[in-house]
Amino acid sequence: MTLREFTEELKTRIEEIVSDDTIVKVDEVMKNNSVKLLALSIRRKDEALAPTIYTEEYFNHYNDGEISMEEIVNSVLKIYSTYASGPNLNFDFDRFEDYETMRDSIIFRLVNYDRNRELLEDVPHRRYMDLAVIYCCLLKDFENGTGATTVVKKAIMEQWGVTEEELYRTAIKNSPDLLKVRITPMNEMLSYSPECFTGPEMFVFSNEEMVNGASCLLYPGVLKTFANNIHSDLIILPSSVHELILIPGSQIEDVKGLSGLVRQVNESEVEEKEILSNNVYKYSLEGDRVEMVV
Repeated sequence: MTLREFTEELKTRIEEIVSDDTIVKVDEVMKNNSVKLLALSIRRKDEALAPTIYTEEYFNHYNDGEISMEEIVNSVLKIYSTYASGPNLNFDFDRFEDYETMRDSIIFRLVNYDRNRELLEDVPHRRYMDLAVIYCCLLKDFENGTGATTVVKKAIMEQWGVTEEELYRTAIKNSPDLLKVRITPMNEMLSYSPECFTGPEMFVFSNEEMVNGASCLLYPGVLKTFANNIHSDLIILPSSVHELILIPGSQIEDVKGLSGLVRQVNESEVEEKEILSNNVYKYSLEGDRVEMVV
């Protein structure tokens, strides 16, 4: 049984259980870095939103004999039931057609330029070194795990009658307020004593939700303030789309040598859809700018 066949079978089993006014669909969802995943969506006909339930992990557990199809069906229905009883379904999509209504929810994300060429054909964006800035609407805040975003496509930008430049100005104003920055010493994240580690100081740079936090790289003044506080330029390692690693430049001798480490970690530890870049960046306090180390 292939993943597609498994997903279709799961869809059929669920359709046998849910009410007639419930729509169950198999979707192919394009994620970051052009990764395409199979998923189920379940919603009643009067609902605008539906949870996206990816099936590959279920498929793997099923093939390994760790879970039965009945248990998978029950798990999926539980996810839908939890979603349907929550606050997620109240979004009025008519609001999405009006720019003034959506303006305060527009944020940006950083993605890899080359790995997302297919996506970038359909969305307004700007180049940022080897990365691209894209725009999203934050449909919900992240309280109680209800965060949801939708990517702004070129079609909706044209409907709004705005330019990419206006989207950027709006997003750079909103993002730091809606997704507040957080810089945390690595030892606090990993719960170890600094005395137990002899390497350079490291800081995790993200937002408070640790979701698409690499975009904090664009927040005005944040790197300058932090670099001033530690009296050093900064080496920036792209851990993933969710967070970056900051290292005082004064503690690193071979900056270019870090590129091999980043590539190795991306290949062995980071999911394809979460890779940001294989390159290393440097923030110059004197010039107040970020550059790619080449």
